[in-house]
Amino acid sequence: MCQVNYNSTVTISDGTHMKVKFELCKGWPKDGNLTIVPPGGYNISKDAAASGSGVTGGLSVLVNDENITIRRDGSGDAIGENSDGHAVEIEITGVIKAPVPMAPYRENFTDFTYTISRQCTAPPMTGQCLIVPLVWSLDWSGYGGNCASADKSGDVSIGPGAGAVATCLDQYGDTIALFCQVDSTSAGITLKSDWTQSNGDQADGPPVTSGCSVVTDGGTAYPDAGKCCFE
Repeated sequence: MCQVNYNSTVTISDGTHMKVKFELCKGWPKDGNLTIVPPGGYNISKDAAASGSGVTGGLSVLVNDENITIRRDGSGDAIGENSDGHAVEIEITGVIKAPVPMAPYRENFTDFTYTISRQCTAPPMTGQCLIVPLVWSLDWSGYGGNCASADKSGDVSIGPGAGAVATCLDQYGDTIALFCQVDSTSAGITLKSDWTQSNGDQADGPPVTSGCSVVTDGGTAYPDAGKCCFE
């Protein structure tokens, strides 16, 4: 992980656009991911988009909790490992909430950090991948509450460990959550689904190295309760 203590700023231009400007302390492969870990308080839409200067080719955004991952699509030029001081500015649309009440806003970072990793693709995969792109689905709409109108599928990117990819409240006020868990094994990357209800109920799916892990109930696949799939 690089800690950048120089020329690192965030600017909120109109309440929805965030510009992150900093200097690289290592390279950025043309098919690599850059995960930004800004100071707390930023809420970014999972439908965010990105454009950049100092980096060529197409960019896309993956939002996981407070981390923002910028993915390069492989069409641009690699930024070499000996790139200390290479200036990059990324503009991200989709800011829902900034840590200050009004825009415009600019913050100089003293503890801004980021990581660089290569993208993980469909299995077989070996080694520890920092970011694994996934597709999830959860359809609990028949149980009322805001589950009736919640998103039923989406894309997400998580690292090793478990992360909640979807939550909603049913008609009884219980929180329904779908977790996708990524683990690195000698056989590659495994993916596992886990459904929970705040009243204590729980069900999970088998770990898989390709395709989808579908939540099971009594030994029977129950896709409405959720599934996690390799992209």
